[in-house]
Amino acid sequence: MPDKETVQKTTRERWFLLFLLASSSVLLLTHLTHSYLWNDECSTAVIARTVLQHGVPMCYDGENSISSEEGRDITPSGIFTFLPWMQYYVTAAAFAALGESTFAARLPFALFGIATIMLTYYLALATWRSRKVAATASVMLMMSVPFLLLAGQCRYYSLSAFFTVLGLWNYLRLLESRKYAQGLFVVAALALLHTNHGHGVALLMSVAFHALIWHRHKMRIVLALVGGVFLLNLPWLIWMSVSHPSKLEFGKTIFAIRLFCLFFLFYIPNPFVLFSGMILVSRYKRLPQSERISTVYPGFTLALTFMGLSIPLMAIFVDYPYFRYLSPLLPVASVIAGQVMVGLWQRSKGWAVAVCALWFLTGLFPLYLIELTQDYKGPIRGIVTYLNEHAKPGETVAIGYEDPCLKFYTKLRVLGGYTGEDLAPAKQAKWVIPRKYGNQPVRDYLLREVPLGQHYKRIVLDGYPDVPYENRESPHEHRFFTDKEEEPVVIYERID
Repeated sequence: MPDKETVQKTTRERWFLLFLLASSSVLLLTHLTHSYLWNDECSTAVIARTVLQHGVPMCYDGENSISSEEGRDITPSGIFTFLPWMQYYVTAAAFAALGESTFAARLPFALFGIATIMLTYYLALATWRSRKVAATASVMLMMSVPFLLLAGQCRYYSLSAFFTVLGLWNYLRLLESRKYAQGLFVVAALALLHTNHGHGVALLMSVAFHALIWHRHKMRIVLALVGGVFLLNLPWLIWMSVSHPSKLEFGKTIFAIRLFCLFFLFYIPNPFVLFSGMILVSRYKRLPQSERISTVYPGFTLALTFMGLSIPLMAIFVDYPYFRYLSPLLPVASVIAGQVMVGLWQRSKGWAVAVCALWFLTGLFPLYLIELTQDYKGPIRGIVTYLNEHAKPGETVAIGYEDPCLKFYTKLRVLGGYTGEDLAPAKQAKWVIPRKYGNQPVRDYLLREVPLGQHYKRIVLDGYPDVPYENRESPHEHRFFTDKEEEPVVIYERID
C-alpha cells in the first residue's frame, strides 16, 4: 500500500494534468474558427475531400485541379504524391464525422496538439525523472505561441509533433523494458514517416545514436525496431522519392542555417538561453558524476541529437526554410527548457523569476490571448462571403492566388494559382480576382488578357485587406489583428 506522501504526489499530479488539459483545450479549441483556412490548409482540405470519394488522395475533385506544383505533384493516374498522406486521412475522417467546415478541418489537428502538450509531460518525466521539470516543460509548450499557431492549422504540424514525442517517450520506456513500449514506438515511427519523411528519419537515427552512446545493452533491440520500421516503409519511400527526387546542393546548407536561426529567434528569446544556460552549467558542475551520467547527459544527448538531425534532414526533403518544418522540435526543446528553468530556480529564484518574465513579455503569448477575443478579417473571408452571396454554382472564377480556398468554400469552377492549367477560359470568366500578391505570372495574365476595363464591374470589398495570405502559421508572418492599412481586396464581375 502506497504511503501518504506518495498518494499526495499522485493526487497533485492528477490535478495538474487536469489543469493542463483544460488550459490547453481553451487555448487551442477557441481559436479554430477565428479565421478562414488559408491556402495550404485549404489544399489539405480539398485533397481530403477526394479521399472520401476515391479512397486515396487525388489532384482532381471532379470540377477543379488541386495541384499546387503545376502538375508535378500528380502521377499519371492522378494520385497526389507531393506530401505524405497521413494529414489527408485525418482530415477526411473529421469530414466524414462532422461534415465539411473550418472547425471540422482544424479540430483533429488541435486535438493532436493538446495530446502533444499532455505527452510532453511524460516525455520530460521519463527524460529527467522529475515531476517539477515535467510540469514546467509542458506548461512552457502550452504557452508557446509558435506551437499553438502550428497546432491550430489544418496541416500535418501537430501530427509530426505528437508522433515525435510518442516515439521518443516509448524509446525511453523500452530502455526500461516497459510494457507495450516496443509496439508503441513502432506505431509512432511508422506514423511519423507517413506524416513527414524528414522528421521520421530523424527519429530513427536519433534513437539509434542514443542507444549506441548510452545503452549498448539495448542496441540489438533498438536496431531491430529501427530496421524493421525502415524496411516496412522502404517501398513507399522509393515511390515518393522517384516521384519527387531531392538532391544535395550548396543551397541546402544555407537553408539549414536559416532554419536553425528561425528556431532560436522564434522559440526561445536569446536572453533566456544565455542567462539560464550559463547558470545551468554552473549547477551541473556541482552534481555528482553518477547523476550526470545517469540522467543529465543522456537526456540532453537525446533531445539535442533529434533537433540537430532534423534541421539538415529537412533541408534534404524540402526547398524553403519555413518555420513549420520545426514543429516537432518545439516539444523536444520544451523538455530541455523545463530542465533549464527548474535548474535556474534551484540556483537563483530571483534570476528564475526575471528570466521567466522576460520569456513571457518578449514572447507572443499576450498577443495570442488578445487575438482570441477578436474577429479576424482576411481576403479569403471577404471573397468567399461575397461569392457565396452573389455567384451561382458552376460559374467560373479566375484568381491569382489561394485558389484552393475557393475550391473548398464555394461551388464554383476555379482557375489560377499554381495548378499549371491553361488560363484561356479565364478570358470569359464570370468572376476575376487578380489579387495583389501571389502567383505573379497568373496575375499578369489576368490583367493583360481579360478585358477588365470593358466588360467587368469593379467591386471593392471594404474591410477585407488584400494581404498576401488569409493568415499564416509562421510566428513572424502571422497577423494577430486585421490589417487596417492594406488596400481592400477587389473582385471583378462580368456584366455583359
